Amino acid sequence: MSSALSGAEFENLVRSIHEHGKLHIAEVAAGRTPPAKHVLPSHISTAKVPDLPAEVREAFDVFVTGTQELVAENMDLAAAAQQFLNGDKTRSDFQDLIRKQADKFKRGFNDLFDVLRDKIIESGEAHPDQVDEIIAAFDGVSDFFTDRFDDVADFYSKLVKNVSEQANQVSSFFQNLQNQIQDWRANNPG
Repeated sequence: MSSALSGAEFENLVRSIHEHGKLHIAEVAAGRTPPAKHVLPSHISTAKVPDLPAEVREAFDVFVTGTQELVAENMDLAAAAQQFLNGDKTRSDFQDLIRKQADKFKRGFNDLFDVLRDKIIESGEAHPDQVDEIIAAFDGVSDFFTDRFDDVADFYSKLVKNVSEQANQVSSFFQNLQNQIQDWRANNPG
């Protein structure tokens, strides 16, 4: 499929999607309403993405695997929550741990997202005939994972506000999140 996008337009659009995703994450992490979803040109938003270049698929796999690892690191919060419920950890200590974990998750996610952006730009340069499909797929990845970040930020917020009520849900929340990511990856192109 031939695209009307030049190399510079492709790169600008990839950077725009990336920056919108990072702004979304920053706003949600700060407890504010994220910006409205950006709109892609119609020829991109309707692009079919069944066969992406191998390096795009690989970049998505690295991003998904890294995100899964970030999610798995949160399983330690379950033990800390139990310590709080048992009286072995103070509310303040547990809440501080949640805040640190939230910051670590945000930094790790942003680092993975930066690497993905760079790989997508490289792939578009190497496959100028597939830039519409690459951008459409990257936009889908960005939307799905920023929505999952919203879920994590909301859960952290609930834990901070009411540790006792949410503490028993830590393991199930993060296991469910991992399952959602696995299901998404299994059912999306690339």
